[in-house]
Amino acid sequence: MVPEEVLAKSVTALLGPEHATPAQVRATAVEGIQALADGRATALELIAAPARPVSAV
Repeated sequence: MVPEEVLAKSVTALLGPEHATPAQVRATAVEGIQALADGRATALELIAAPARPVSAV
């Protein structure tokens, strides 16, 4: 499944099939974009974090 299909199925699951108002679609898109931005920020923080030495067990 490609990302577009996952997003489409997720939106349908959240809003229901063919019953979404334009405001609902916009709100869901805004939430999705924010979730992606948050995930990106987290990933960039992890990439930028200095490596910690692995302690011997």
